[in-house]
Amino acid sequence: MNDVKLFGNIAQAPEHGETKNGTAYCNFAIGCREIDRKKKFDEKSTFVDCVVYGLSAEFMKKAGQGDEILVAKGSIQVQSWKNQEGKWNKKFRVLVDKFIIPKVHESANSMHINEEVNYVDSLEHPDITSDANPFGS
Repeated sequence: MNDVKLFGNIAQAPEHGETKNGTAYCNFAIGCREIDRKKKFDEKSTFVDCVVYGLSAEFMKKAGQGDEILVAKGSIQVQSWKNQEGKWNKKFRVLVDKFIIPKVHESANSMHINEEVNYVDSLEHPDITSDANPFGS
């Protein structure tokens, strides 16, 4: 089973682009705070690279401007490519197929779901991983 669920903040401004076949994509990172054994939040965070495609990428372009809270569900994707020196590189990231950006009401200090996106664009575009390498050719 390859199932990942993340809760955290968008840690950097999302990077938008299009694959060679015209499918929109958005690369971003989620910063997830670690919880210790006593169920207390630690100041340490883990940053997880993520990608969304298609209509989800278009939504992220409008909604995910950085530092928003995000809940994401997807699967681990492995990217391999040869750099200019001929050395193989490998990168792990989460291919997000569903995410929620809750709207936080400062006065009530509570979260309310603003909008939910549920597109599984990778199934509609099975070749999206072949030309969507943002790390070089």
